[in-house]
Amino acid sequence: MNLDADQDRDMELGQEEAKAKAQSRKKGNGKRKVRETRRFVSFPHVFILTIHREFGSISALFFSLSRLQLLSLAWTKAAAQTGAAPITFVNEVDDEDGPPDLGFNSNSREDEFTYLEAKPRTFLKELLNPPDADMFLRCNCGEESDQDSDVDMEKSCGVSSACGCQGISELVDRYKKPARAYTEDGLFKFASRSKSGIEVIECNQYCNCTLYECSNRVAQRPRSVPIEIFKTEALTERASRSSKRGWGARCTAQVVKRGTVLGSYTGEIVYRQTANLLQGNHGTYVFDLDGKDPAEDNEELNENVQIYSIDARKCGNWTRFLNHSCLPNLAVYSAVWDTIPEQNIPHLVFFALEDIPKGAEMTVDYHAGIPLPREGRIHIHRPPDTNKCFCGAKRCRGWV
Repeated sequence: MNLDADQDRDMELGQEEAKAKAQSRKKGNGKRKVRETRRFVSFPHVFILTIHREFGSISALFFSLSRLQLLSLAWTKAAAQTGAAPITFVNEVDDEDGPPDLGFNSNSREDEFTYLEAKPRTFLKELLNPPDADMFLRCNCGEESDQDSDVDMEKSCGVSSACGCQGISELVDRYKKPARAYTEDGLFKFASRSKSGIEVIECNQYCNCTLYECSNRVAQRPRSVPIEIFKTEALTERASRSSKRGWGARCTAQVVKRGTVLGSYTGEIVYRQTANLLQGNHGTYVFDLDGKDPAEDNEELNENVQIYSIDARKCGNWTRFLNHSCLPNLAVYSAVWDTIPEQNIPHLVFFALEDIPKGAEMTVDYHAGIPLPREGRIHIHRPPDTNKCFCGAKRCRGWV
């Protein structure tokens, strides 16, 4: 018997078996990577570049992603470029693969949508260039205190009367004295329905204070609350398909405290007369920048003063999904920091009117200036060109 030959043969068999096991492990790792990839991409903070770096080519991966996942990835990545929290899309109601007209479902350029987290865009010539620096009021908050002054300059942004850029602010407290808009924790102090629509003058780029240390730079900070865009359900069994509210917005990660600033409405700034000509669904996402009805515009504004609206049909952010309620949990105020009030293009900022529980839909009153019925659902006179309201509020106008 040749023992050496037998040992050599056993070694060869052992090596082949080891190779087979190694190949099996590689295949297993490949399957595990696919499973992990599918799990990872369901979370919005994993961006396309991260997936590419970890797993190589992503072309095959994208074919396995749903449109909801693609929208979540794209919107979260765009929001993250400004430092804002993630945005996810979910549908627990039916098989619709996401809101229409947002891309990822056709090759048509008509389907393209541009996400604008923090700032609207415009193609109007008079708005393309910012105002000259000398047109802005500015403060010296943050400079060393003057020994002869009773005001601590490091904290004077929190004292409206001491902050130089607040000279044109009309905010006052209950004693009619100049007031600041925010608490030290960054909550909007005028969080009530009666105060909706006021204008806040925030510190600007020419002020000496900094973004995160200044208590008067809240609306211009990145959004810290994660948002979920979700498919809503009809509020009543009798509600027809046309009465469903489509897609809405909520936060499932945390309770949203009363006074929390959530972000501003973005889109394309257009002339008011242009917005008024939009018909049907083309006018669905228009928000007037001065918050006034045309009748008020005619009475209060000079014919030579241009007024504007924001159209979020082809570009905008998550706020375009805020549905109407006659008794909402959000409201809007105007804020100015990168323009001057005379330009009539303030930021429209959303804030929480009350503590909003996790998972509760965020809503806003589309007609905040119109009175509600005093008691119950006694519908007030319905204007022409309005739709029946299905908000379900205890005090509902009956139309929207």
